Parts: sequence; C-alpha cells; structure tokens
Amino acid sequence: MVYFIIILISIININLSLKLNVNKNNNNFNTIHSLKIRHLLQNDTNNNTIYNNLSSVNLDLFKSDIGLYSIDIYIGEPKQKFSVVIDSGSSILWVYNKKCSKCKSKNKFETETSKTFTNKKEKMDLSYVSGRMEGFLCQDNMFFNQKFKMPLFYFLLIFYSNLDFEIDGIIGLSKGTYDRKQLSFLNQLYEQNLVKENFLLYDLFNKLFYIGEIPSYLENEIKTTCIDDDEFSTFWKCEINAVKINNVPIFLNNQIIFDSGTNGIVFPMRYLNIFENIISNDLFLKINKCSFILTDDYNIYKFTCNKTIDFNNLENLKFPNLTINFLELFLETKNFAENSNNENNINNSFNFRLSDLIEEDGKSFSLYVFDRKDEILLGSPFFERYPIMFNKDKKLVTIFGKGNDLYQLNKAKSKVKKIIIITLVVILILSILILMRQCYFSKTRIDNYQIENFTEENI
Repeated sequence: MVYFIIILISIININLSLKLNVNKNNNNFNTIHSLKIRHLLQNDTNNNTIYNNLSSVNLDLFKSDIGLYSIDIYIGEPKQKFSVVIDSGSSILWVYNKKCSKCKSKNKFETETSKTFTNKKEKMDLSYVSGRMEGFLCQDNMFFNQKFKMPLFYFLLIFYSNLDFEIDGIIGLSKGTYDRKQLSFLNQLYEQNLVKENFLLYDLFNKLFYIGEIPSYLENEIKTTCIDDDEFSTFWKCEINAVKINNVPIFLNNQIIFDSGTNGIVFPMRYLNIFENIISNDLFLKINKCSFILTDDYNIYKFTCNKTIDFNNLENLKFPNLTINFLELFLETKNFAENSNNENNINNSFNFRLSDLIEEDGKSFSLYVFDRKDEILLGSPFFERYPIMFNKDKKLVTIFGKGNDLYQLNKAKSKVKKIIIITLVVILILSILILMRQCYFSKTRIDNYQIENFTEENI
C-alpha cells in the first residue's frame, strides 16, 4: 500500500508540473476600462551595451480585474516586484513612482532603495484614450522570474497619472517608434543579445508568454501569417484583403492591429450601421433582442443581448449562419513564401464565432465599435483564442490554429487534465483513508490480542 501511495504522489507531481495555469481570478470583462489602454503617443534613447546570449524565457500570465493579462517582473537591486500588463500596442516599460500619491497601483517603485537606479532626468509624456501620464526616463536592472537579468534597462517612472483603474504598470512589446526606437523594450532586449531568437509568442488561453521560444505543442500547428513591413508604425499590424461579415465581403478597411492592451474586438464607427443591419435581419439575434448600446461618454458601443443565450443548443436550431461564423478576415500574404520554410502549412484567413466573444453574464460580448481610428483592433479576447507570434527580424505576424479549432482543442485538453488531476487526488485520498483504516484495525487487533493474553495469564 505504501508503494502504491508513493507512485500516486509521483504521478500527481508530474501532472501538476504541467502548465495547467488554471487562473483563479476569472473576473471577465466586467468593465470597459481596459479599452482605454489604447496607446496613442510615446517617445523612445540608446543602449549599445552587448551582453551574452541568455537563450529564452517563458512566463506565467495572470488575468486582471479589467480583463487584461499581466506578467511579474522585478526592477532594481534589491528587487522590487511589479505585475505589469503585456501590451503589444505600445513599446515602453513604465511603473509608478512611490511619490505619486494619486496613482492607482498596488506596487510602486521606491527609488531610494535600489542601489542600481539612475534617473536620466528627461521628462516624458504618455497619452491614452482615458487620460495622460507624466514621468521621468530612468535606468535600472530588470529581471524576469528573478533570474533572467536585463542590465541597465530604460523605463519610465510615472509621477502623475489620471487613469481611473488600478495597474502596476505596462510592459510595451510593440516595435517601437521609428525616431527613438532604441528606447523601446524590445529593441533593448534584442540589441543586448539577451535571447537567441527575436520573437515573442502570446498564448493567453494557456496563460503563457514566451520570448525567443516556440513551445513544442505549437510547432506543427497550421498558421495564418502576414508581413508587417511598416518601419514607421509602432504597432504590430497586417494588411487584409477583405472582411467578411455573415459571409458578405465588406471592403471598408485595409489593416488590422494586434493589441493585447485592449480587452475587446474593436471596429471603426463606420461599421456600426453594417452590424446593425445584419443584426436586424438575423432571426436568432432579433429573438434575443441583441444590439449595440452606448456604454459611456467615450462613445464606445458594446454588443449586448437582453436575454441570456445558451450557445450549447445552437446546433439543434435552424438559424442563419451569423451565430456560427460571424466574422472572417482575409490577410494579405503576398511575398510570404520568401519568408517561410513551411508554405504548405499556411492558412490566410480566420474567423470569429460570436459564442467565443461572450462574457460571463451570457448576454454581452467583447465586440465593440469605437470612434477612434480606421483600424480594426484585435484585443485580448482574440489572443485568448489564437496564440500569436511577432517576429521582428522577419517582419512576420503568425497566428497559430485554423479557425477556432486550436482553441477548442486546448479547451478540451485542459478539461481532460483537470479531470485526471481530480481523479488522482480522489484516488490518493481514498488510498490514505484505506491505509489509515487498516492501520487502525491492525492496532485494534493487536490491542485486543494483548488484552486477551493478559486476561488469560491472570486467570
């Protein structure tokens, strides 16, 4: 029995070591605040120090109350911990200064405690949809996992902010502005030769973030890939041939932006009438009284329904195809063959399902129309369904998985792993109880035997 328990414990340890990443903080898109983390303006100086290659990094992601994903980093020596939002729509790392009393943050940087901190005394401003920030350009050592050291990294230390939501900071992972791109986080990481491959990979579904590494479970996946050759744009973006809504081609836009710092799928305001016309002609959405409603004074429209929708029973109903394949984007893949060694594994379109965008209330969806720019923004709900890789050297954006298949497969695998873990834990508990029971009855039998012998001897 003891050997059986030891074997069970070993199996459980092996399974627990798998990156299940069951996030206990499942507060979904309860607010639209993170839509306001749309980076509008940033400045980027120079760091030419060369360090040894440190291979790659993979980090756990944590979902915040505002529906965005963060990683833990450490700045200074001794190390100070911060949970910073990963944002592919901006390029600089910033955290709050402890002296900023009005800044909403759990952790703030204490300059006087770090022995390696340097204030460059250059003031910089950042502007977001929901407000503005002011800070000083600073330099200090930074760490991932307390081990992966990035020496003398530039970052912005914020002393004023009017953002109305709580975050420790943002780690910008876009390409960086053209004029001062040396200051961007990625350029510093790459130019110091800290990773062997210059690409990032987001897998928000499994809550993992990779730098310089492709996980083995994605190596053979079908890919949707496009070229981002715009040297002057700070954002990761791709050209698209067409947008299909309910199988109808719409040619109102020619590019999409991948923005993990936005917690929704955002379309330009000019799509509002198109969406409303489709909704009005769709029997299923009409029955559930679905529409776009104005959410606040930022002129953001959110797609909601008055009734809770049970998508599990949709296959038994005969409704138009809108609820199954709501949206398709066809990427421009010209000249891609020159940049790929695996052309046969390439797909050039992907589709959303309306059910994939539903929030916890069962009525609202992370689909927005926003009077901002002409680009389509694919935010964190998209990153949750499709692992995405950004390769700065080859100027490629790669989306893993065909349609929604990979997301559904990962979802099924995650459920199977949970069931296995729960089963093993139950077996272990039962085994321990059985062992305790056997030990108890063995002891009882021994005691009874001793009592009987003692009684017989006395007699």
